[in-house]
Amino acid sequence: MMKIFEICRKMNVKNVVIMTKPLVGKVISFYTYSLYNGDYCNTELAMKEINRYENGRFQNDFLFPDFMKNFHGCKLTVCARIIPPMLTFNGDRSNESHLKEMHRLAGIEGEILKLVASTMDIKLEYRFTQSYFNPGRNDSFTGCIADLYENRADMAIGGMGALMPNGHYFSASYTHHTSPYVFVVRGGRPFGPITKLLNPLQMNVWQVILAQLFIIIIFIAWIERRGWWTLRNFILGSHNKYSIHNLFVTLLGSPLPNYAVPRRNFARFILVAWLLWTLELRNFYQGKMFDTLRQAKRQPTPKTIHELIDKDYTLLSSIYRDYFPHNKTIIISNTVERLHVVNSLDMPFTTTEVLDFMSYYNMINWKSSTLTYVDEVIYMYHCVVYFPKHSILLPSFNRKLKLLSDAGITSFVARQYIHPYYRNLKGQINTGEVKQITHKQLIGLYYIYVALNGVAVMVFILELGWKKIGTLKRVIHRFNKIKC
Repeated sequence: MMKIFEICRKMNVKNVVIMTKPLVGKVISFYTYSLYNGDYCNTELAMKEINRYENGRFQNDFLFPDFMKNFHGCKLTVCARIIPPMLTFNGDRSNESHLKEMHRLAGIEGEILKLVASTMDIKLEYRFTQSYFNPGRNDSFTGCIADLYENRADMAIGGMGALMPNGHYFSASYTHHTSPYVFVVRGGRPFGPITKLLNPLQMNVWQVILAQLFIIIIFIAWIERRGWWTLRNFILGSHNKYSIHNLFVTLLGSPLPNYAVPRRNFARFILVAWLLWTLELRNFYQGKMFDTLRQAKRQPTPKTIHELIDKDYTLLSSIYRDYFPHNKTIIISNTVERLHVVNSLDMPFTTTEVLDFMSYYNMINWKSSTLTYVDEVIYMYHCVVYFPKHSILLPSFNRKLKLLSDAGITSFVARQYIHPYYRNLKGQINTGEVKQITHKQLIGLYYIYVALNGVAVMVFILELGWKKIGTLKRVIHRFNKIKC
């Protein structure tokens, strides 16, 4: 019977019951084994009779007792990686006696692990490492993952995500803490001199204005180069000798000289449409420019990943990411160094980090840090405890972790280490965001501008036929009151 239990132990089968019946008698006995019973802590098997069937009745109501609810003070080795605020250690990591004192472990995950250990009467002994995985092959594991793989530790903890590379070689626990994984940026980067001038209008509005100016200038230059002076004078006016110069003069709000005002109605309507268009654009721009100078001390932070890429941000990362262009990525392996660079340099840098770690950085560097995050979350980072593959400890820990999570205790522990104030400093940074003028806000002006140009085209058609139709000629003379 002991050989059967030994085989089950090697296969990590936790609940095993063997039913035996003596050759003489009608009593049926039920036996099982336990690894953690106070006398033997995973060193030897303790076999005991747990139930008996006699005279048509069971001695106890249960069939499969769960001995893994209580470890009777047995010791488990925990390999940990220090990563505030997830896991910290209040002691000397080179002192053997400190490593055996369970109360020295702290941090969000440390407090949760101590709660689980205390409810199951477990003593914890710690091993610490700087790195917990190597994303290479299984024979090149380092840190805590190497300890798990070679059975030097019973579990590994310290900011470990559920999607760890080569995680299929191990067993992950129930998620005991979640935190958004986000892009970290410097909040409220100062406006540059050119950026502040361009801020009142959206970039696509600027593109429309510049495209219109370019088309008009090319059209005028093309007509003059071809020598079509009759057509040029008909559209722009015969006395408008410096048409491109006057185009920019009226765009900036200066008056058009009297001699340059066209005599024909078609050219006049074209001029009226242009003057109205430029007047409204200047009013829109100057109004928003006043708000920008008065309110917007710093640039608003990007809200989406797409906006980060459009604004030419450079990603600082330990590896190349699929969701960000590789040609805009700089490799920096140290997490704290990446945050220092983003916070200290006045350049469009960003990095990715768990929100809790960024908040802890803000809390530690509260005098100098202006770090905040992009609203669009990359994914939710799930913190787990890793065990050797098919570990018999996993079901017991999962049950306790789920109970603590459902009761809200894990969330309460997390709030003790991260104050909500440090999660987002956007409210403390005077960005003074000014909403830019968009195409949607200019749609009324577009309609009027197109309508006036449409009227100009109608007048052009009438002027083509006024010499042939006498009645039309008299109407135009009365309307214009000018001899042509």
